[in-house]
Amino acid sequence: MQTPTVTIHALVVDDDPLIVGVVCAFLKKRGYVAESAPDGEAALAKLTGGSFNLVITDRDMPRMDGLALCRAIRDLPGDSYIYSIMLTSSGQEETLVAAMEAGVDDFVAKPVRLGELGARLRAAERVLGLEAGLAARNRSLSDAYAQLSRELELARSLQLGQLPEPASFGTVRFDWVFEASGFVGGDTFDYFQLDENTLCFYLADVSGHGVAAAMMAFNAQHQLLAATQQTAGQASRRGPDLATPAVAAVTEYNRRFLQMKETSLYLTRP
Repeated sequence: MQTPTVTIHALVVDDDPLIVGVVCAFLKKRGYVAESAPDGEAALAKLTGGSFNLVITDRDMPRMDGLALCRAIRDLPGDSYIYSIMLTSSGQEETLVAAMEAGVDDFVAKPVRLGELGARLRAAERVLGLEAGLAARNRSLSDAYAQLSRELELARSLQLGQLPEPASFGTVRFDWVFEASGFVGGDTFDYFQLDENTLCFYLADVSGHGVAAAMMAFNAQHQLLAATQQTAGQASRRGPDLATPAVAAVTEYNRRFLQMKETSLYLTRP
């Protein structure tokens, strides 16, 4: 007998001990973990605290019948799917429809024929295998998203840490508010003192949003810082004319930018 690819923990629910014994023995032979309960109430108590993913239940039982049990199974909390097979002696359409509406996945006619039950179980194995694979992928995606969120939050903190501190210049105080459209953004700004009477500000915006734009903005801020320091030195020698060194700084930055490969981003000014 081929062992199923997913571990199956089955609960057989029937008030007939003979049926319970035969079905449990068949399930264990297939490599399942199998337990039993005599009625729906006892089964529901086990399901609430257990790790079952397959229920094979009779339809007609005392205290809680199979339909009520299947409805209760679908209301159980948790993300794991419980595949339900109902044993029924009735093949009437209204009976089958009622069972499907209660959450039953498949049926086996009574008296139970083990060959038919085996075929139904192969279908259950496929469904539970797909469900287990999907759950594993969802966990992996959730872990990846959590890691990405942590890294983006760190990137946001680093980006904010690169921006200049609020300060005063003479009697004027200047401050700023930076709010990215996502975790990080492509805007950057800074200021530098030209002389005792002049303070220069610059503001740049990288096209697009997100991590790529933020990295470009980080690169631009460092290159513009070097360029503005050079501009300040030239301006102090040239006097009040800032146009020529400013154009030279932008031209140099543009030359460096164009040397970058495989990027569709570009730097603008507001």
